[in-house]
Amino acid sequence: RAHVCIIGWIVMPIFFGVTFAAALQSEPSAGVADAAVANATNATNVTGRLLSDAHVFPNDFEKVCGPSIESKDRRRLEDFATLEWDSADDALRKEAPAPLAHERRLHGGGGGAGKVGEILTQLALLLGLVSCTCLVLAHTNNRWLTLPKDVSKAPPFSIEDVRAGFATVPIIVVVNICFSMAYNAMNNAFPSQACQMNTQFRGSQLNGAFFNLADALAVVFLTPLFESCLYPAIGWMKGSHVRLGQKLVAGMIIASLSNAVAAWMEIKRRNAPLICEAGFSECAPNGIHMRDMSAFWMFVPFFLMGAAEILVNPCMYYFCYTAAPVKVRSLIQAFNLFFNGSVSNAFTAVAMKATFPNDLDTGHMEYYYFINCTCGLIGVILYFVLTRCGNNAQDIKEEIRDEELDPTEHDYSQHRHEDLLSEDTE
Repeated sequence: RAHVCIIGWIVMPIFFGVTFAAALQSEPSAGVADAAVANATNATNVTGRLLSDAHVFPNDFEKVCGPSIESKDRRRLEDFATLEWDSADDALRKEAPAPLAHERRLHGGGGGAGKVGEILTQLALLLGLVSCTCLVLAHTNNRWLTLPKDVSKAPPFSIEDVRAGFATVPIIVVVNICFSMAYNAMNNAFPSQACQMNTQFRGSQLNGAFFNLADALAVVFLTPLFESCLYPAIGWMKGSHVRLGQKLVAGMIIASLSNAVAAWMEIKRRNAPLICEAGFSECAPNGIHMRDMSAFWMFVPFFLMGAAEILVNPCMYYFCYTAAPVKVRSLIQAFNLFFNGSVSNAFTAVAMKATFPNDLDTGHMEYYYFINCTCGLIGVILYFVLTRCGNNAQDIKEEIRDEELDPTEHDYSQHRHEDLLSEDTE
């Protein structure tokens, strides 16, 4: 277990380095639509040919709408075409004005960046799985951790505190990665999907990130509702308070449900007709039209993710603070935030590279959602394994172990029954 632990901690920074290198790989598909419009312009307005003679569409679906460009860009190109030239050669040597750039574009993972990017992505995934697996396996039983024989080299805290601190690692790794994989879709996939839906509102287009408002509303309104109504009602029905473990399991399930709803909506969106008359989407990649499906439907997965966030994130903060020894509480909390943000986003970057194209019409982004759903459900299974199997629970503080972590309440009920019997005997 000591060797496995060393491998896990050493491989982790290597995993980050490879992930960063894969993210830096250039994407050959970037800017295709801009270049297509510019090339079509140079070969069209100057020589008098139709725009469609040289127009290159970003995907086959866009052919339905024809070779249209943004209205502002079209006016600039028409002004360029009306200029008088001494000869056709002089005109061709002149550079036509480039289309106006949009500052609100949302992009996907790009679907890879050549062979080097693909190899680095796969290597990063392998290293990440090895590191996290080693950390979980090494710390499911911390009895191998002992004090050094030389008393002078002993740490300033007891061996029980050392074991209790490392005992939190498996739950921190599993819950944060499995939940945050699904949670991170709210920051990348959901807004990008909304951008290729119908975002029109009162004559203008909303940015896909606007619909993140539903997550904020869920947190603001559901938090007091859960604390004052839902949790007491469930506790009254089952005869005991709602435990931390039950909240974590419910949160991972709801996060998976949120991604499942988004996957279903993505399939419906891709089958909806293009809205050609509305022009290009102002936040999707250049040259992409919106689909005739209201982007306000994205409020549903955003809202569900907000509910899942209430159930998981505060509980993990509480778990790290309560289960960790006093002297290392800040360290364990930092480790929790590290896996919640950095490590989970590194895995998300790998998944996006493989399944998340910039132009959603040319790929199957529902596969990305299916990966997230699978991670959430695997997290539920692993949570039950970690809290109910092995010796990991022996090192966690008794109050957090017996009264909070067990989602089924079986062990706690048995212990409580034994305590009552002993009291009656006395």
